[in-house]
Amino acid sequence: QKTCLYLCHPQLLRNPRFDTPWQVLHASASDRAYITTMGFDITTFASIVDAGFGATWAATPIPRNDVLAAGKPHLGARSLDGAGALGLVLH
Repeated sequence: QKTCLYLCHPQLLRNPRFDTPWQVLHASASDRAYITTMGFDITTFASIVDAGFGATWAATPIPRNDVLAAGKPHLGARSLDGAGALGLVLH
């Protein structure tokens, strides 16, 4: 069986004004799409998030000049959760 290294229509944005590429990729739950764009299948990606990346992302404030470095992170104010942050870095 031939391995395809490109995305097909179901993995492409239906309407780029409403969803980000990460949201569509994540919602697709397609191992092929994950491997093509990030190099990991869904199970491995979830293992990385669960092994500490997600917790570290949630516990570490994002460095900014207009806030205290020792401040607590405000998870509700972030547009990305741990999986979204890892997906963005790998994508």
